[in-house]
Amino acid sequence: MPEAAPRVSRQPAAPVPRHRESGVAFAPAARVEVDFSDVQEEGSARVVIVPTGAVEVRHWGGVAAYALTARGVVVENPGSRASYEVLIPAAVARVRVRIAGREVLTKNGATVSASVRPESGNAYVIPLSASPR
Repeated sequence: MPEAAPRVSRQPAAPVPRHRESGVAFAPAARVEVDFSDVQEEGSARVVIVPTGAVEVRHWGGVAAYALTARGVVVENPGSRASYEVLIPAAVARVRVRIAGREVLTKNGATVSASVRPESGNAYVIPLSASPR
C-alpha cells in the first residue's frame, strides 16, 4: 500500500512589517498643509482621508525629518527613498499636499482634487519620484 502524502498546513502569509517606521501626528486646524521638500528617486505618498483623528504622517524605507509649522508639517526628504502614509481627517475643511512646491492634492470641503486617481475610496498614491502633473 503506498504511503500517504504528508499533510501540509497552509496559513496565509503575515503582512510584511514596515521596519524603522517613524512619523509625526498632530491635532488638525481647519486648514492643513503637508509639504514634501524634495522629489525622490523612488517612493510614494499614500494620502488617505479618514473619518476621525489626528493628522498623521509616517515613513518607512528611508530617512526623513518632520518640522511642524503653524500651517501643518514640512517633510524634509532630500535624497530619501522612503515611502509615506498621510492620514487626513475628513473634518479638515482645506488641505494642500505639495511635493517640491508643486501641489499634488487639494481638499476643499468634501471635494478632493489630485494628480492621480483614487486607489480605493479615499486613498491616493502619489509617486514622489516623477510626480504626475
